[in-house]
Amino acid sequence: MEDRTFVSIEMREIDFEWLKRAEFGDDEERMGSELYWEFVTRDGAIVNMEAIECDYGNWDEAEELLRSHFIEYDKTWGDGGEYSGGEAFIRNVDGSMVCVEIYKESKNLVDFLSEVRSLAAEKIKARVEQELRSIMPFDVEPL
Repeated sequence: MEDRTFVSIEMREIDFEWLKRAEFGDDEERMGSELYWEFVTRDGAIVNMEAIECDYGNWDEAEELLRSHFIEYDKTWGDGGEYSGGEAFIRNVDGSMVCVEIYKESKNLVDFLSEVRSLAAEKIKARVEQELRSIMPFDVEPL
């Protein structure tokens, strides 16, 4: 048995509905059966598909279909035995599907960099010092 975890994929509802019509003759039950999803939920203009038993956090059937139709989506997956959970953002950039993955252990750094990137230099320095002191309350010199 492979190393399995849950995967969640979010996409725009308009893309989901188009894909359902184009590939599955508007049959959502058939779509779910062929893509092996466990749950589909709708929240306004976003559709979330979830699968529970995906090898190494990859939902090949759904992801290959979405990429082949240049449908942008966001993906999250849980921890496995040999990898950490994370999130991915798949976008159409100049006609190519580009994926940016952020693993769980990098999430705090990405959030911090997103927070400070538009600050003035002095505010960035103060914010970096604040964050560093929250992790290391004293300077560490080599022994």
